[in-house]
Amino acid sequence: IAGSLAALTGIASYRQRMPERFSRVREFLDIAILALAVAALAWLVFIRAALAVGLGGPIQVLWAAMPPAMELVLVGLLVRLSLRSEDKNETTVFGLLAFAALILTASDLGDGYRRLFGDASTGSLIEAGWMAAGLLMVFAAQELETERAAEWDPRPALLRVGHRLEALLPIAFTYAVVGTVILDWWLSKRVDWFMVAAAAALSLLLMARQGVIIGQVEMRQYAALVNSSADLSFICDKDGKILLANPALNRAVGWTEAAVAAFRLSEVLVADESTGDILGKGLERGWSGEVALRRHGQEGSSVPVYLSLRPIQDERRSEPLLAGTAHDLTLIKRRESDLERALTEVASASWPGV
Repeated sequence: IAGSLAALTGIASYRQRMPERFSRVREFLDIAILALAVAALAWLVFIRAALAVGLGGPIQVLWAAMPPAMELVLVGLLVRLSLRSEDKNETTVFGLLAFAALILTASDLGDGYRRLFGDASTGSLIEAGWMAAGLLMVFAAQELETERAAEWDPRPALLRVGHRLEALLPIAFTYAVVGTVILDWWLSKRVDWFMVAAAAALSLLLMARQGVIIGQVEMRQYAALVNSSADLSFICDKDGKILLANPALNRAVGWTEAAVAAFRLSEVLVADESTGDILGKGLERGWSGEVALRRHGQEGSSVPVYLSLRPIQDERRSEPLLAGTAHDLTLIKRRESDLERALTEVASASWPGV
């Protein structure tokens, strides 16, 4: 049981590439739905069935059924990771781990029934299953160490199928539990209140998950709109610390995506007013004007922009943030310079007869 808990903790906390921060909420809900659904089915298939035929007392049956039930949850989480992975080696590793966990589940289930029957024999297929599962897990763990170095040329069709199946897993497990509750009531003419509670909890979790997905799709569209914009956009706090920046700003200023959080607006902003005054006016009623942004790592180089700052409210903060948009004026300034030079040349030219 201790080993199963450690494995569940490791697999549940394993982080794959997540495109949005709020995907972690959906990931938590998916894990909760899978774990609760498998636990409910394990209760119905393992524990309640053993109690019904009198294989042992409640405590004995619970201890015998807990390891295979936990390992079934582990199988579900590993299958989910395998379906959503975009790396070939990672997909293979999680597939092997899921197969090993399935073998371990069967062995522990057999061992549980053996102990309930009072059989203390050894050297059977149960021990062979434990050994095979352990060897597979060791092999898979060694392969996982090298998965970052082996890139996979993704096949879009297979990836789409895997992602769709992974997205349907929580729905399928919830429907399985709800359908099992209805079927059990129809056949036995009695209500299993534990299964009813599990079905109700799964339905609520599934509704919350669908709400997160709807918000995720909408936010992804907004993010794509901002990230594809040619205008420079960012969000900062009242002190000018950059909290979020779009790729156009990173390219213009020379920031890397990982280093954005270390910069403040005062380090790049060149204006007639102080940065503190500009931020203060922006927080009060908004601010707009022509400024320049220093290029990181290029001494004396800057980008002329028309900057607009607007306050935005964040429910998680007591003070508002600032949303900034800047339009690059480099081309306009160059054309203005060219026009002024041409006018100067015309004015200084000497025309015969004039």
